Amino acid sequence: MRFALLLSFLLWSTLAPTLANAQQAEARAVAVRNGCKPTKIEVSSQTVGSSATIAYLVTCAPAAGASAGQPSLRILCRNRLCTTK
Repeated sequence: MRFALLLSFLLWSTLAPTLANAQQAEARAVAVRNGCKPTKIEVSSQTVGSSATIAYLVTCAPAAGASAGQPSLRILCRNRLCTTK
């Protein structure tokens, strides 16, 4: 039993730094900097490993007087560094 606990702790402690850890707050900040007022933020894809990434799809509020559909941004995050794609 103790061996299983030790093994799970060691696996988690080596795997945890490889997970992408950007949150929706970082994605929202990038969207706002790009002139988007976010109405919905959802995870579109996620990868784990040494180059872990999370891709968010951010739906923006339409500009005043615009009749087009809702624009959206795809934001890619690695660790806590997020950029538009």
